[in-house]
This record gives sequence, structure tokens and C-alpha cells, in this order.
Amino acid sequence: MAKRNAQLDAFADFKRRLRTGFGGERTRRSNPTGARPFSPRLPVHVILKSSLARGERSLFLRGRAIDRILKEEVDRQGGRLFDGSNSGNHLHLLVQFRRPEALRSFLRAIAGRIARLVLGAKKGTRILKNGQRFWDARPWSRLVGWGRDFANVRRYALVNAHERLGLSRAHSREMIRELEHIGMACFSGGAPPLKA
Repeated sequence: MAKRNAQLDAFADFKRRLRTGFGGERTRRSNPTGARPFSPRLPVHVILKSSLARGERSLFLRGRAIDRILKEEVDRQGGRLFDGSNSGNHLHLLVQFRRPEALRSFLRAIAGRIARLVLGAKKGTRILKNGQRFWDARPWSRLVGWGRDFANVRRYALVNAHERLGLSRAHSREMIRELEHIGMACFSGGAPPLKA
């Protein structure tokens, strides 16, 4: 009888695909050589990270205002926000747009508005010294397939947010399973795409 393989980590495939995204650390010290991947039929997983968002500058402290900014900008660009997770020093977003220009405008707008909100700056003024920037790198993004891939991104963002609140990964996964079981959360499958 053949030996049974050890059970794979539920997020192993997601973690592997996470490394194949666009932006962030890859293009931190150089200009990107290609366009950000885009498809009007697929959602995009976006991560914005800031090392300065700690203590009094934490994104947690401005959760409602950040939610309002995200909703306003998604509506302005005619997109759809499937999910969002505020982890204190970084944001996970799952969004979909009809045009690549709309995604670019959305990323520019939320990066600027959230940075101004957290720093208490007015548009056109500089608060940080010595060329320091609020965001660590360009927004990281990757296209997300419908079905299992879509569900994994939503689960990952929720587990990540729970960990920032002090819950262990195992405890967070157990909570998610319980919510799915009683019907308060649904991560199986995907949402319908935007209509043209």
C-alpha cells in the first residue's frame, strides 16, 4: 500500500501564488517594466503596506474613515469592492473594475487619501521629512480566479486581520469554519462578474 502524503497546508497554493504578484518589493527601487496585469472579467487582490502605520498612526484607529474612502473611490470608478481587511499596518482589498485606467485611478486616489488621513496632512503639503514616504512600496496586486482562488483570498484576508487582533491562525480558521457552518459567512465559490 502506498504511503499517504501529509495533508497540504490550506494556504500553500495561495502563498505560492502570492509571490507572483505585481508591484511592492519587486519594483521598490526601480520603475516597472510592464503594465500591471488586468482583466475586466477577474477581480484583483491588492495589498497596500505602511511601516509608519503603527501606534497613533495605525490604520485600525481610522477604520470607518478608511471604509468610507474605499467605498467612495470604488463607486467613483464604477467598480466593485468584494472584500477588504484592515490589518493595522496594511490593507487587503479584493476589487474589480471594467477598465485598467479605473484600477490605476482607484489605487492612486486611495493611497493619497488614506496617507493624508493618517498623517493629518492637507493636499499638497509634505509632513514626512528626508524623502520618507507613507507607503513602503507600490501597491502589490494580482488577478484572482473565480471559485477556489477567490474564496482563498477572502479567507486569507480574514485570518490575517484576526492575527493582528491577537488570535492564533488555528483559532481564526476554526472561527471561520464555525461561521460558514452556521451560515453567517460564505467563502465557497465566487461572486458574479461586473456587467459590461
